[in-house]
Amino acid sequence: MEVGRIGIGICYDIRFPELAMIYAARGAHLLCYPGAFNMTTGPLHWELLQRARATDNQLFVATCSPARDTGPGYVAWGHSTLVGSDESPFYQATKRRYLPIGGFSKAEFQLMGARHLHLRHALYFSCGMSTLYV
Repeated sequence: MEVGRIGIGICYDIRFPELAMIYAARGAHLLCYPGAFNMTTGPLHWELLQRARATDNQLFVATCSPARDTGPGYVAWGHSTLVGSDESPFYQATKRRYLPIGGFSKAEFQLMGARHLHLRHALYFSCGMSTLYV
């Protein structure tokens, strides 16, 4: 089942809008960032950055993180999430378990993608960016 293009980055990439902008310009509907933010940066940046990339580019952002394990070694923040461009999480896993927040169908995904593509083009043209070089 084809639903759209997907852009892939790593956790550090989510901090910078340029990669997301390139994927969006090339027609991505969803960006996926696997990562393991720690207990310091996770609460401060994890969801904020997801929402920023989704809003900046009018697309979905999915992040996946290992569940939190406070045993010896690295402790990840957790909280895998799927965010839409309206900044509301559709799905979010807490530090240990899955917590459904909502959902969407294939038709809704495609409709949102078409609407976002229109908004993206309007944004580029209103900023004088009639041509986006990638």
